[in-house]
Amino acid sequence: ALMLPTGCIPVLVSDAGFRRPWFKAVEAQGWYYVGRIRNRELCRRDSQTWEPVK
Repeated sequence: ALMLPTGCIPVLVSDAGFRRPWFKAVEAQGWYYVGRIRNRELCRRDSQTWEPVK
């Protein structure tokens, strides 16, 4: 028996302790994720400079 209805794409919510291998495995299933990040992470938009995520 299937746990999810046909065509349903889950969105997994993960704590900051999960690392890239976990997210790659989720992506390999064709699923989406939201992952909490720690305050030491950096991000950038397009070609802009890296900035702290706080």
